[in-house]
Amino acid sequence: MAFQPNERVDHATASLMLQTIRADIERELAEMASQPAGGVPDPQMEDRLTALLLWKNELEERTLGRGQIHMALGLPTVEPPVQHECAACLGLFYVVEMLTTTCSHRYCDACVVRLLETSLADENFFPPRCCHQPLPLEEARCFIDDETWARYTEKQIEHNDQSRTYCSNPTCSRYILPSDVRGNSGTCRSCFRRTCIGCKLVAHTGQCPDPDEEVLALAREEGWRRCPNCGHMVELRSGCNHIT
Repeated sequence: MAFQPNERVDHATASLMLQTIRADIERELAEMASQPAGGVPDPQMEDRLTALLLWKNELEERTLGRGQIHMALGLPTVEPPVQHECAACLGLFYVVEMLTTTCSHRYCDACVVRLLETSLADENFFPPRCCHQPLPLEEARCFIDDETWARYTEKQIEHNDQSRTYCSNPTCSRYILPSDVRGNSGTCRSCFRRTCIGCKLVAHTGQCPDPDEEVLALAREEGWRRCPNCGHMVELRSGCNHIT
């Protein structure tokens, strides 16, 4: 049974090794006792016999615990698993159940998912952070289901898009991914309405309408006038038609 110097061995294996060593010592002592008496004493044999007897007595007299067995065998001790406190819920969890952030804080799997869900619901919290640093969510992929991960991936694209286009359907308004854009319009994945990526209105042919022109046309229909001081359109509610 051979081990590398720094190889860690569990308690059961170490106990078995110690029992094997005891059996080897007793067998060797029995072989020495069976040697015929007389002849010239062998100093090396006598030293070996003395060492074996001392080691046998020491092993029999001591009740070895987990750490003592490893020390007796010259092996590194194996520490039991340690639980760590979650920075959010303050519960105790093993490392395999936690995400360690770049700032060395730890979050349990449930709190990681909760932080992610919160950030997907409110962009003010996206991406989920700790000490102003984004959480390394790639390392917590095993905690996150496929549907939530897909939403997170889409939110990342939206968050980094400097010219976002949302569905022109007022009851939908879903973000349109760049991969869903063809030419000058994009198709919503929810309601399938096509939206112009230029004016952000319903997809159309030709040039995008001038938003100011639409306001001016509405002003003419409603009888609005432009204020000579601030330039804003005003509506007459009461009084004379004179603007000062």
